[in-house]
Amino acid sequence: SKEDAGASDFALTRQQIRERVEKLHTPFMTQSNALFRKNLSFQYKRWATNCCLILVPIFVLILVFGIQLLLESLILSKNTIRCPYCGPGGDDYADYYCNKQSSCAQYFFPNSSRQDFIN
Repeated sequence: SKEDAGASDFALTRQQIRERVEKLHTPFMTQSNALFRKNLSFQYKRWATNCCLILVPIFVLILVFGIQLLLESLILSKNTIRCPYCGPGGDDYADYYCNKQSSCAQYFFPNSSRQDFIN
C-alpha cells in the first residue's frame, strides 16, 4: 500500500538512530554554561527582587537590634543590682533562689566585697 511505502522511506536503522543521537549530544560544560548564562540574564532582569531579598533581612535585623537597644536603655538603665541567676530581685523567684535574702548581692557576695558591686 501507499502508506506502508511512505513509512518505510522514513524508517531508520539502529545505526542511523545512534548517529543522530550522537550528533544531538551536547557536552556537560556547554549545557552548564548555557544554563548559567540563562539564569544570569533572568536574575539581571529581576534586580528589584534581588535587592529586596538582600535588604529586607538586613532591615529587620537593624530594627530588632534597635528595639533591643531601646528596651535595654529603658529597662536596664535603672540603678539596681542584677543577678545573672534571678534577675533584678524582689520577685518570688528571686526570693526563693537567693534564700529570702534582701538582694542577690547579699547571698552571692560576702559582706566585705559587696560594696564593690553596689556602686
